[in-house]
This record gives sequence, structure tokens and C-alpha cells, in this order.
Amino acid sequence: MPNNICNFMFGKRTTEKKLKKLMRQADKLMESVCFDIKNGFVKKRGFAFFSQLFGKLQGRPWQGDPSNPHAAPKTIEYKAKHGVKVSNNCTVCYACINCCPMKNLTTQNGRIVHKNNCTICYRCVNLCPSKAITTFMHAKPKWQYKPNFEVRNEPCK
Repeated sequence: MPNNICNFMFGKRTTEKKLKKLMRQADKLMESVCFDIKNGFVKKRGFAFFSQLFGKLQGRPWQGDPSNPHAAPKTIEYKAKHGVKVSNNCTVCYACINCCPMKNLTTQNGRIVHKNNCTICYRCVNLCPSKAITTFMHAKPKWQYKPNFEVRNEPCK
């Protein structure tokens, strides 16, 4: 799954030429890493002081303890599971229901509703033709990642 699927962009969009160059660089790096692993040499990264510090800053002090029922609403997991919102301009085209890997979305009384099982994959957000569904951050998406496959716009059977 691409890592550029979200409601907002951290950086500017890149050109097709630059994207191809980045993909070639990534392929070369992957070949090098695979060669090293096959020959028994594994590089360890991320154990520097700053990596550990950043990891701790992103951990439980900010998110809360998921095992504590009073802290649960503060956790990322809780916010993700309960974070799906469908606006009134939803056309109930079933694209979001058909693409959800968690089977989190369904119809009820002619509206799309969620079952509190979202993992924030953003597939529904990116495939909604009316941009009516959001997860986690509830701003209408300015742009959508378009996959290269066709989605059925009819109920699953």
C-alpha cells in the first residue's frame, strides 16, 4: 500500500520524472540490502540516541495506555476504530463498502455506517467519488490517490 494516502500532504507533489528516478534508487537500495542479507550481513539501524528518543516521544505518554479503560479514548487505536465519518453528500455508491479490507462499512437505513473497526487504510477516502467519507482527520480530502484497478459500485453479494 502506498504511503502517500492521507487527508493532507506533508510535501509537494512530485513529477513523473522525479518519481521514476526515486523508484530506480529504491530498487538499487533494495537489491543491495537483499544481497547483504543473502550473504549473512544485516545492518542494524535506528538504535542511535535520537531514534530512541523520538520513539519514546511517540509512544504511550502521548497516546495513553490502551489497557486502561479510562485512557482508551486517547489511544491512536481507539481514535482509528471510532474515527470514520460520512457526510450528508454521500451518494451510497458502495465503493467504500466494497474496498474496505476490514469490512468496517455497511448500509443502514439508506446510509453508510461504520462498525468501529477501522485501521485508517484510507481506501474508502480515496475511492469515494463525492469525497463524503473521512477517517481520523475530518477535513474533506483535497486530492485522492487513484488506484489502477476498477471498483464495483454495487453492493457486495
